[in-house]
Amino acid sequence: MDIFYRCRCVYSYQLKNYAGRQSGQTTSAGARCKLIIKYGVKFMSIKVITCTTCPVGCEMEVEHEGKVLIKVTGHTCRRGEKYAENEIVNPRRTLTSTVILKNAVVKLLPVKTSKPIEKDKLFEGMNIINKIKINAPVKMGDVLYENFTESGINLVAGRDAEQLIINN
Repeated sequence: MDIFYRCRCVYSYQLKNYAGRQSGQTTSAGARCKLIIKYGVKFMSIKVITCTTCPVGCEMEVEHEGKVLIKVTGHTCRRGEKYAENEIVNPRRTLTSTVILKNAVVKLLPVKTSKPIEKDKLFEGMNIINKIKINAPVKMGDVLYENFTESGINLVAGRDAEQLIINN
């Protein structure tokens, strides 16, 4: 029977006496892959996260295997447990940036997504933002790009921008 040891410094599990190693030594990522392929060994991870849903800011330890949540410790409310689950299963972020603004006193317009988008789509979103050029005037909250990276999530203006008037 194989025995696993938890190493808190690298947040991984280790196989005792694998390939002549003494217990307590860490295994490299390559060795872990070989263990998974050869023996079907699965490694659980522990991720330390700080909850941002309330002002307390609990530091939680989340045990998970891939995207499967196993245990959450360190939270003081249910919102923290839900936050930890979302952070492991489907992490989402509100994307904020600036776009080029034409015909205005200011040259850049702050923008953000109307709702959080999947963390995996942040670079895709930035590629879209880098191509956008907006003409003034713009009001805060105006939708600049509909269905930004997902259906129902828009890119909106973060401030008002008046049109530049040139008097001859």
